[in-house]
Amino acid sequence: IKGDFNIGLLGEDKTTYILKLDPKIPQPNVQRLDITVDKKTNLVVKTKTYDMLGNETIINFEGLKINQTVSDDIFKFKILFPN
Repeated sequence: IKGDFNIGLLGEDKTTYILKLDPKIPQPNVQRLDITVDKKTNLVVKTKTYDMLGNETIINFEGLKINQTVSDDIFKFKILFPN
């Protein structure tokens, strides 16, 4: 992330840090990205993306579970060879 964004602390409260990420190279879809991180778990709990048109996209992450076992049946690995 450090290679693509300039990162700074936008703010904080009792439970979270808000990081401000500005693209080093201007991007049409991402003018700025704010990431809210839980102070206790260090997990991302919210992202807010701003585009060049002034639109905002907010994603809240709830009920996060880490290091959960995933059944092998969920993945189907297929090797494709070019003709």
